[in-house]
Parts: sequence; C-alpha cells; structure tokens
Amino acid sequence: MTTILTLSKCGMIAAGIWRFPVTTRPSFQILYALYSICIQVYLAIFVVSMVIRFAILSIHENHPTKESVDLLFTAFAYLISFLVTQIKAVICQTKPLRRIICYIIEEEENLSNSGDEEILAYHRRQIALDKKINWAIFYFTALLGSAAIVSNAFLRVSIGQLNSASNSTVRRPFVYELYYYKVDTEKRASILVILNAFSVLVAILMGVSTQSIFLTCIIFASSVLKALQVKLKKMSVGDNDMTVTLAGLVKEHQRVVRFIKQLNEAVKHLMLMDYFLNAMNMALVMLLFLEAETGMQFASCVFYSGRMMVIIFALGWTSNEIKVQSQGLADAIYESGWYERPLSVRRLLHMMILRAQRPLALTIGPFDEMTIQSSLTIMKAAYTYGTVMMQKYQRE
Repeated sequence: MTTILTLSKCGMIAAGIWRFPVTTRPSFQILYALYSICIQVYLAIFVVSMVIRFAILSIHENHPTKESVDLLFTAFAYLISFLVTQIKAVICQTKPLRRIICYIIEEEENLSNSGDEEILAYHRRQIALDKKINWAIFYFTALLGSAAIVSNAFLRVSIGQLNSASNSTVRRPFVYELYYYKVDTEKRASILVILNAFSVLVAILMGVSTQSIFLTCIIFASSVLKALQVKLKKMSVGDNDMTVTLAGLVKEHQRVVRFIKQLNEAVKHLMLMDYFLNAMNMALVMLLFLEAETGMQFASCVFYSGRMMVIIFALGWTSNEIKVQSQGLADAIYESGWYERPLSVRRLLHMMILRAQRPLALTIGPFDEMTIQSSLTIMKAAYTYGTVMMQKYQRE
C-alpha cells in the first residue's frame, strides 16, 4: 500500500540512512548495515576533502583571474550544499526523528482505518503533493548532476586538446574540487573521473533523501490537523457519550501538538541553515549564471536554481499550511454546534478553542515562523547578496 513515507523511505534506504529494518532476512540486514557505514564514511571523507581543497584554493589565490574566481565560487556553492546535506544525514538518524517517523507510521494507519472519506481524500491529496514536490527535487538534482558531469567532460577534453596543441600544462578541473593527498591528478585522471561520477550519484541520493524526509514530515502534520478538524465537526454523529468522545479528541489534539513541537525541535535549526545558506547559494548561482559561457554551464545554473527554488517555496508553503490548519481547529469546533452541548462538554470545547488561538508553526531557529513570506524574504536576500557580490567582482 502506498503511504506518505513510501518515497522518502526508498530514498533513505538508497542513501543508507534508514534506521529501521529493511528486510526480515538477517543476512540482508547485515549487508545493508555495511552498505550504510561505507556510504556515510565516504560522504564524510568527501566533505572533509572539499573543505581542505576550498581552503587551499582560497589561500593560494594571490592573483585571481576570472577562471579562478569562477572555480572558487563553484567550489563554495558545492561545499555549502554538501555541508548541509551531511548535517541533515546525521539528523535523519537521530532518535528524535526516528520517533517522529514512528508517529507518522502509527497515525497514518489510524487515518486509513478512520473510514471518513473527507479525511482520506485530504490525506490522498497530501500524498500526491508529497510525491510531486519530491519528484521535482529529484529531477532537478539528477539533471544538475548530469549537466555537471557532461559539462566537466567537455571542459576536460577542450583543455586537453589545448594542452596538446600548445604544449602547455593547464590543469583540467574535475566536477568537484577535492583534495587528493600526494596523488598525481593527471596520471590518475581516469580513476578520479570515475570517482567524481560516483560522487555525483552519492550527492543525488543524499541530497534528495535528506530533503525528502523533512518535507514529508511537514506535509503529514497538515494531514493529522485536518483529520482532527473533521472529527471535531462530526463528533455529534452517532455519539452516545459526548464527554468520552470529546476527551479522546482532546488527547488526540495533545498528541498532535507534541508531534509538531517535536518536529519543530528537529527541523528549526535546519530551517535556519536553509534560510541563510539557500539565500547565499541562490546569490552564487546568479553570479555563475551571468558568467556561464557554454550551454551546459547555463543548464547547470538553471537546474541548480530550479532545485533551490522548489525547496525554498516547498518549505514555506508546507510550513504555512501547518499554521493554517491549526488555526482552523477553532472554526471546526464552532461549526460543531458547541452551544447545544452539555456544560461539561462546552468547557472542554472552550479550552480547545483557547489553545487553538496559539497556532502551531515551524520556526526558523529561535526567530520567526517559516511561511510563504519567509520564502519571499529568502529570494529578496539572495538578490541583495548577488548584487553585492557582482559589484565587488566587477571592481576586482
């Protein structure tokens, strides 16, 4: 059966960061555990190598040229992306997020067993939305990786032909600027090209899976809030003991509040990183976009900016939906005919209405709430950063 976690689970298994059993066969589970260790050790070494190489490029560049500055900006953009991905990969395997995933599995089963067509229809729409967003991120990421490989291949061939024709020794760059300790990059070029291509695959798997699970959790929060709204509006239908029914809904409301608070604790610092780093990345892409000289470089910038925009606005939209649905709880209680209830029931409903006046929301670190307006602010900040960087670059 298709669930809201199906796509995210597949991505996390492929990336080696799914911390639940993937099979009932112990031998296969051991193999997966070994695969998980290998892929994450590789990612850690990869990120450290990128940091060292970027530091070398920054320190040794005394007389920057256009090519060296473009290389530095590209290396910085990739480094930011991989640092954030590495942090997200670690958080995906922590106990708080595992508890959130367990809650989603349990509550989704309850939604499926509710039998209410309005609840099921809304949840199906949320599953469809989750698929569309995550597939969009996957397509843009895969296209970006493919464009990076093809663009780098053409660049290496053209530089190789230039070196042969002019008997020069211009360095041929790889897709990712990595630090190779005591390795002759020209003699080991074929092996390093394969290593870079494998690194692109790891980047796609990790980048998509770590982003996917957080978006899925945020989207699911809207489903449980909507289900609670429907139950509150329809609680009078077939209820013999209204107080017992409402007490159950109060407990369910408390569980939802705890879930969203736990989710916020798990993602608020990532929201803060995404808020600033996405703005910086978009600014870097703007600069690289203007400096693109080939079709593949232009395509890489388009795919990178497309991926970033999908993530930025998906985070804003889905986070905003949590706030909207939590505010709708008070309206749902009002529409349930609260004024016709016994006094004990009205008191419970009054308490729920008061609690619903403080809408649930995901925050950007300890600061403001994440909403559509926050996404627009990120884009404005990216434009500001990009303008400043371009002015400085043109002066130099």
